[in-house]
Amino acid sequence: MTRRWLDWRYGHTPDVPAPRIFWIRYADQPAVGMASVTFRRYWVNGEPRDLAVLGDISLNKKLRGRGLGRELMEFIGRHLNDWPQHAAFVIPTSIEEGALRATGWTTAGSLVPHVFVVDPTEKLEPLLRRPWLARTAAAVFKRLVAIGLRLSNPGRSWLQFVDDVDETFDTFWRQVPKRNMILRDMSQETLRWRYMRHPDSRFRVAKLMSHEGLEGYMIFEVGRRDATCRIYDVLVKQPRDLRRMLMLFARHFQTMGSLNTIRLVVADGHPYSRDLWKAGFVTRPAQGVFQVRSAGGVFGHCAWHITSGDQDV
Repeated sequence: MTRRWLDWRYGHTPDVPAPRIFWIRYADQPAVGMASVTFRRYWVNGEPRDLAVLGDISLNKKLRGRGLGRELMEFIGRHLNDWPQHAAFVIPTSIEEGALRATGWTTAGSLVPHVFVVDPTEKLEPLLRRPWLARTAAAVFKRLVAIGLRLSNPGRSWLQFVDDVDETFDTFWRQVPKRNMILRDMSQETLRWRYMRHPDSRFRVAKLMSHEGLEGYMIFEVGRRDATCRIYDVLVKQPRDLRRMLMLFARHFQTMGSLNTIRLVVADGHPYSRDLWKAGFVTRPAQGVFQVRSAGGVFGHCAWHITSGDQDV
């Protein structure tokens, strides 16, 4: 990765511990692997906690299979034991998952994609084998979806699309219920660091507005090489507002005619899962897991509010 990306990735606020970077050196060679722990503010059952987020795990391909990765995880585990006040969190690859499980990490849940189909033409062409037939079937599908979206009742709400987050996001964040949930800090400054200052990607924000002000928002990115909109973060004051916001969002992009799908990845058991289904999002097979390490049962029985926005934080 570029130095610019690394400066962003390892940036931290003064009120959390500085990142720790762990290197593997082997037989007097230069570093052949690494992993890092960055401390990020999460809210656990309404209380702020700085979780030790493990990431950037890598090892020279020529040295894989010799137990070096597991040795590194054991080494990091001993350091984590010295910070009992900081529970740990990781979204591993399938290769890393086993080594972490063998060194004291437990799987807390899986990451489940939810997809809203805006235009199925591309998917139908290989199935129907005739482009004209695929276009005809897709047109019927889009017409039915458009009718359903028009019939959905957004009440007195509307969407605003912006490129930044203002001070109203702090007010909104303070009002969001946080009991019985585990969710990453989403204050204005954190959102600006995570999205607006990202060195490589351009994110936009869809705000659900009413006459009372900000009711919810989604942070998303439209793919440069595919016709997919990926939602990275979503938050509402009341669960009932989620379906309203998603329907308005889907209606906007169907009218624009520039997308095939809208994709949102959330933890299984996410508080919004049921409303995603009601809004027309179809569940896809889980694409991975997330794991935790906690000696004191810090997380209890809280629901994980995990999305794609928790990756690379």
